Amino acid sequence: MSYGGPGARSSSAYNPGSSSSSTSASTSHLQARISQKRAELAHLQSLRDSSATLASQLSVLETKLSTLKDGAQSVALVLANWDNVLRAIGMAASQVPQPTATSDPGQEEEGPRDDDETVDQNKVKNKQSEKNTKDSKLPSLPVPLVRIPVQRPDGDGG
Repeated sequence: MSYGGPGARSSSAYNPGSSSSSTSASTSHLQARISQKRAELAHLQSLRDSSATLASQLSVLETKLSTLKDGAQSVALVLANWDNVLRAIGMAASQVPQPTATSDPGQEEEGPRDDDETVDQNKVKNKQSEKNTKDSKLPSLPVPLVRIPVQRPDGDGG
C-alpha cells in the first residue's frame, strides 16, 4: 500500500482532461444549487405575499367581529329590558278607555213594534244618540310611554 503523503500526487492532477471535467461537474452542481435556491426564494416570496394577504384579511375580520360584538351587546341590552317594555305596554293598554257597547245602526232597539211610526221614531233616536255618542265620547289615547336614553349605560354620549 502506498501512502498518499505530501510528495505523492494522484495521476488525475497531471491529466488536464480530468481537471476540466471536474470543473464542469462542479459548475453544473453549482448551477443546480443556484436554481434550487432561486426556486426556494420564489416560494418564500410567495409565502410572504400570502402571509401579508392573510394578515390583512385577519385585520378586516377583527373589525367585523368588534362590530358584531357591539351589536350583540345592544341586542343583549334590549332583551334584558324586554320585561320592562312588555310591562309598560301592558300598563298603557290597561289605561286605554274601552269603547262602550252601542247598538249597530242597522239594528233596532227592542221594544214595542206595533206600527211603522214607532219603528221610524226608534231609528231616528238611535241615529241621534249614536251621533252624540261619537261626538262627545271619542276615546282619548294615552300619552306614549317611550323613553329614549340620551346616554349609554357605560357613560359615553349616545
